Amino acid sequence: MPFLISSAKGRLFLDEEMKDQILPVLQCPAAIDKGCLAIDSSIGNILSICEHLLYRFVRAGGVFRQPNPKLRGYQSMNVVKRFGKLDEIGDLNWFSDDVEYQNPSNITGGWCYLLSGTLHRFFFKDWDLYSNSCPLANGDYHWWLQDKEGNTIDLTEEQYVLNDIHNCREGGYKRAPLGLSYSVKTRNMAFTILNDLCGAPVDINVISATGYEKYS
Repeated sequence: MPFLISSAKGRLFLDEEMKDQILPVLQCPAAIDKGCLAIDSSIGNILSICEHLLYRFVRAGGVFRQPNPKLRGYQSMNVVKRFGKLDEIGDLNWFSDDVEYQNPSNITGGWCYLLSGTLHRFFFKDWDLYSNSCPLANGDYHWWLQDKEGNTIDLTEEQYVLNDIHNCREGGYKRAPLGLSYSVKTRNMAFTILNDLCGAPVDINVISATGYEKYS
């Protein structure tokens, strides 16, 4: 029976069971010196990274930092600005009552590609990126991971359930990773995960923003 890894109210679920005892540790990828982040696709590794993505990015409302040339100038790792609202002084107010996606009652809104794309960097040898046109806003797409057995990792399906959409993965198809700013952000998010969980600093310069599958 295929399993589903998802989240609800910022908490990680494996099928119907909340996984709230996930240890924040991870073995460093064996080929990190080649820029390859692939690790064993064990359920333990998957749950560890999923939990830390929720903890570090989703529950925290994104990560904001001082400009860093190693991160190509990106000060934040968060959903794109069209999912937020500029307030009267021009600052992005992610938690305004009229933000369509990211707000306290819908915290996974807008995160689907960034979370799925980051996970794919670690598990691309066994898991594929999937997408469909099931948008909550014009031009938006939903993204998740799926393996050959039909197991699914969809950490952001809750944003659709909250909008009374219960078939958010219907008609999905396999996709290649996105490029441009999305690839830089998922690279930066993976770098953050590695530094947090592996217990030793990882040189971001060896991690390619694009083309990482060539090492498989």
